Amino acid sequence: MKHGSYMVWPVVSPGEELPSEEDFCWDVDRQGILDGRTGLTWSHPTDAARQPVTWQEALDGVKAMNKKAVGRHTDWRLPNIRELESLVDINSHSPAMPPNDPFARIADGYWSSTTSVYEPSYAWVLYTLDGAVGVGYKAKPDFYAWVVRRR
Repeated sequence: MKHGSYMVWPVVSPGEELPSEEDFCWDVDRQGILDGRTGLTWSHPTDAARQPVTWQEALDGVKAMNKKAVGRHTDWRLPNIRELESLVDINSHSPAMPPNDPFARIADGYWSSTTSVYEPSYAWVLYTLDGAVGVGYKAKPDFYAWVVRRR
């Protein structure tokens, strides 16, 4: 039905290979960390919020960051949930990041810009410990903000 919402469970087809450690390609500089597979540049996690924030605080923080960026990039944004999931290595745990990732001090959970279709007062979140996604109540400061931009 076009008006319904349904959950999807993606699977790997027989013979299709999962990404390996070599599939992840990083280019690190002062401005951020470029993921060569996706073309997304992530801020250094150490530059992210130092404490959990509400969803609105995460959005406001990105806006403030872009205003202060004199002579630097001003197109940072909160990633959508698919972009956050692109960082996950399902072969890893605690955190579920690729073994060769250049990220330091990963937090336990990050807000996405993706609002829940089921309940608009919730947004999708990436739990980095196991790579799972879930939802968080936007008004509670339970998760961190990690920003991204295209190249």
